[in-house]
Amino acid sequence: MHANNFAAVHLTGSVTCVLYGCTAGPSRFDGFSATTATGGAGGDVPKVVEIDCIGRNNGVTSAANQGSTSHFGGKHVRVNCQYYGNANDQVADVGAGTCSWNVGVAVGPDGIGSGFSGFQCGNDGTDPKMWLDGCTFTSVDYDVCAQNATATILYRNMAAPSVKPASTGTIGTY
Repeated sequence: MHANNFAAVHLTGSVTCVLYGCTAGPSRFDGFSATTATGGAGGDVPKVVEIDCIGRNNGVTSAANQGSTSHFGGKHVRVNCQYYGNANDQVADVGAGTCSWNVGVAVGPDGIGSGFSGFQCGNDGTDPKMWLDGCTFTSVDYDVCAQNATATILYRNMAAPSVKPASTGTIGTY
């Protein structure tokens, strides 16, 4: 799937979505995007499961988008997925209350952007959380970034990730 004007797979509203073996990209914005119908805080966000999915070459004209993103309190599970060649962080979960669990996810290399992370948690809002289990990183500038002081990234069953210097949140094991 690909798109010229928005995310390749744009999920909105109070639904549960299970995606299996889907490839998203190239697109102008995110590959997989879970957000509100209005694109702003205050609405319903889908619960999403991505299994064996690929998000590649997204954000190529805007340089500000990822392979997979949850917004505004979304709940996201990613299993055995690959995200690479995206113009910004490869995976990002942003906004108050957003949570994701990532198992066996491979990220990298970066696309046209530089200075980004494989996994980024919390560029806005409060208390976003991201769990990583057995994830791998290839040629990304930084493996993880807990963008703000209330963001948390916890990992296990993998090497300690490199942390973006601007990261001010909590990064540790579980």
